[in-house]
Amino acid sequence: MAKPRKWSPIDQAALEQLSRATTSPGLVYSLATNYLPQQLQQLPGAVSYFVSGHTIAHPPIGVVTPGVEIAVVRTDGDLSKAYNYLVGTSSNGSVYFTGPFKNFGDHHFASSKSVSIESLFGHWTNKVR
Repeated sequence: MAKPRKWSPIDQAALEQLSRATTSPGLVYSLATNYLPQQLQQLPGAVSYFVSGHTIAHPPIGVVTPGVEIAVVRTDGDLSKAYNYLVGTSSNGSVYFTGPFKNFGDHHFASSKSVSIESLFGHWTNKVR
């Protein structure tokens, strides 16, 4: 049996930016990395932060209903590393995130290579249920 995922609360400043950027579900928005949730601001070399709201409703995972994804890219020498996170709202209205999800083809790629932003999303579904 898989270990339950830890859900971390999102600080108010990050939540405000996330809320503004996800008013149109299905689109991907770029945000400045200083708007990452406080816990993710510790990622060394973070250079890109993307968010996207889901276009379909997902069933709750425990008491958290998923609705948004975060993708963060950081550099480590000549390598870029991409991480996918899931954001959801708890039954009491608090907002949390879980991750990182990194078992996907574009998790590691050469910093000189470009990848589709969309390829950084959608890697959580089979890993949290």
